[in-house]
Amino acid sequence: MAGYHNQPELTQNKYIMVDGKRWLRTGDLGRLDSGGYLYCDGRNESYFKHKGFRVSASEIIANAKTLGSITSALVIPPKDGFPLTLCYEGNADEGALYNYLAGRLEPHSVPESIRKFTRLPLNNNGKLDPKAAKEQIDHG
Repeated sequence: MAGYHNQPELTQNKYIMVDGKRWLRTGDLGRLDSGGYLYCDGRNESYFKHKGFRVSASEIIANAKTLGSITSALVIPPKDGFPLTLCYEGNADEGALYNYLAGRLEPHSVPESIRKFTRLPLNNNGKLDPKAAKEQIDHG
């Protein structure tokens, strides 16, 4: 939590008081099933604007994974001329995955670029790293 030390505005945005208890708002979205199992469905920062519409990276990833041959995926939002890009690990062909998503998503949510990776990059916390994936594409 060193990033919040002496940063009152950041701290105020990330911590809330509920019933006299302090809670950390992580930005993770999840749900409990009837058996009490917790599922992480993404992050609330996974929304971005594309072609004038609000697009969910989590929705794109969830739909890609329903194909069955996708084991892991991340989305790189469009920015500074870089297209909306889906990066994935799995056995699916890039063209077949594009066609599959085009049949399931709104046109503004369909990635303009789809890239297959042998292994998606991870950050220091072991989470998928879209920034590093973009760098690999830029320098690949």
